[in-house]
Amino acid sequence: MNIGTPFGLKQDKVVELVRIAMKPHKCRVSRCISIALKMLQSKNPGLQLVVSYADESQGHLGKVYQAANWIYLGWTRSTYMRVRGVDYHIQSLAGKYGPKVGGINWLRKHIDPDAQPIIMPPKHKYVYALDKRLSEKLKGQSKPYPKCVASVENGTPGPPAGKGRCNSDRHAPLVNA
Repeated sequence: MNIGTPFGLKQDKVVELVRIAMKPHKCRVSRCISIALKMLQSKNPGLQLVVSYADESQGHLGKVYQAANWIYLGWTRSTYMRVRGVDYHIQSLAGKYGPKVGGINWLRKHIDPDAQPIIMPPKHKYVYALDKRLSEKLKGQSKPYPKCVASVENGTPGPPAGKGRCNSDRHAPLVNA
């Protein structure tokens, strides 16, 4: 399966925004993404969709996607495989060992007898449609943006002990509002 399959798109119609890394700057990150999307679309007129994920376990909520009006589709889960001590997404294993890669039994038989499935924490999934018809279709599947909540223990911002964080504003765990 490729990233476009859930949307009925071929691989050449969808891309993934993998990481946003910027030095200190004056421009809002959402504005930078908007400019980048316009450039991407102008250079790739057949492109229809951009997908990105926010990893709550790393303190990311996806506020930058919310600020840029991306469509929130909810949580996604991924199964990784630990092979020879390294965690791989199953698609990365197919890239490494070829399309013949099967499930855990195949990996144990052919690659690593100690291979293990690893369930990763869920991530928030956001999409930005570059095609108006697709945008309308996806808006029908959208869910409310996840929000940070105040600490239950004392009613103030900040995570309860051992409960993680919510991006740089140091709020408590996330809920779907």
